[in-house]
Amino acid sequence: MGLWVSRVLVRWRRWVLGVAAAVAVGGVGVASGGREEPRGMLAVALGAAVVSFVVGAVVVVALRWRGSAGFEIGPREFRTRRHAVPVFLGLFVLGGWAAFAAVCGWSWVQGERDGVLLALTVIFTGGLVFVAPIAWRGTGFTVNADGIHADRRIGRPVTIPWADLALGPIAHADQRMDLNVAGKGRLRVWFEDLPPGFAAAVVRHYAEGDRAGIGTEAEHQRLAEMFDLKVRPDGPPPSRARIVALAVGATVLFGTGVFIQALEAGFVLQIAGALIVLFGFGMAGDAFQGARARKLLAG
Repeated sequence: MGLWVSRVLVRWRRWVLGVAAAVAVGGVGVASGGREEPRGMLAVALGAAVVSFVVGAVVVVALRWRGSAGFEIGPREFRTRRHAVPVFLGLFVLGGWAAFAAVCGWSWVQGERDGVLLALTVIFTGGLVFVAPIAWRGTGFTVNADGIHADRRIGRPVTIPWADLALGPIAHADQRMDLNVAGKGRLRVWFEDLPPGFAAAVVRHYAEGDRAGIGTEAEHQRLAEMFDLKVRPDGPPPSRARIVALAVGATVLFGTGVFIQALEAGFVLQIAGALIVLFGFGMAGDAFQGARARKLLAG
């Protein structure tokens, strides 16, 4: 189910994000000009953020422990796959921005200058500006006979000819690798759905030559066998003790946030309660991912 959701959302990502952005901006405008406190907008926006986070956590587990690994094969090229997690991240941040922007806008229209609300709105606006291009187009790279064409999280894509790429080991970590490029120094390349060790090994291999087979099924199979392509991570899933601790922490935070919101002591406390609830959902998502990973490995 999680992989199906990811494929559908990747295919329609710009439509989904465009409609969500239009609804969020329109809702903020209507709520800011209303006479009553925008409690409905606050609930809808934060609810959308929570749903995006929870569904995104489900997709993360499906991709990390069951997702297909390897390149997409195109005419004379290999492309890294895109997945839906950046889209869910964008929807989460958009929901948080809409909630705080609506409350902040309404309070300013009413003549109340709340610095805390303004600061939170500015923070979420900055986060939205950073996340928007990542969610809109995704990140990844393509290899062909000429070089590497890599997306940037901020800015235009960059093309690196093989001749400009330094030979030798390539530093890598989850969803990224660092390339040493002549005249540019270290260049970080981001990608979404590829084991980082495999990505670095393929790039290092092609930097040394032997690029005639790029874009063929046979070459992809050869790479998978040569560099031991694995679907699942090498590391173990979280321990049971850690999963239990995360679940208990999530329950405490969620209960505390709901209690604070029930006090009805003003928007500032309501928003503080909402943030605590979101942190609780974050810990619950981590616990769910760990429990699901253990189940998948056991099965």
